[in-house]
Amino acid sequence: MLRAGAVPVSKPALPHDARRVCLARILRAHGVQGAVWVESFTLPPLALKAYAPLQTQGGRDLTFAHLQEVRGARLRARFSGVESRAAADELAGEFLFAPRQKLPRQDADTWYHADLLGLTAESADGAQLGKIVGVHEFGAGPLLEVRPPEGESFFLPFRREHVAKIDLASKRLVVEHWEGFV
Repeated sequence: MLRAGAVPVSKPALPHDARRVCLARILRAHGVQGAVWVESFTLPPLALKAYAPLQTQGGRDLTFAHLQEVRGARLRARFSGVESRAAADELAGEFLFAPRQKLPRQDADTWYHADLLGLTAESADGAQLGKIVGVHEFGAGPLLEVRPPEGESFFLPFRREHVAKIDLASKRLVVEHWEGFV
């Protein structure tokens, strides 16, 4: 089985950036002293701290003053310099990024979601099926969302029996046994 690593996608869809990888999202403020709830996309969730300082989509650097796992991927955090409810409220909804070079190298069967987004899905005979526009986790393994040039998107399990080859240099993904998913 192939593994789509480090970044389980939840709604809303993660922003795509080739130089950095989205590792978390600030959900909302918690309390009155600047704490926030954070959804971590790393495994384990507390590994998020190893990539600090993290950067918002707009480029603001955030350093953890405190980080605590509460349940699953849900963390309670405080950032240096964020000391009030109002300051924490301003961060709600922000995605947090780490520079790509800070992340571990993938092995041959592991891919960052950011690497898969935008690839062209092709059949084994070269027919274009569409672009990969999302990687989703609903509990039974990752699904690639493929948007064809015309018509509705379809989901394809991210498993070796369906994904024969991933070629990042040519921005394509070769798909086998896809007919039943369209």
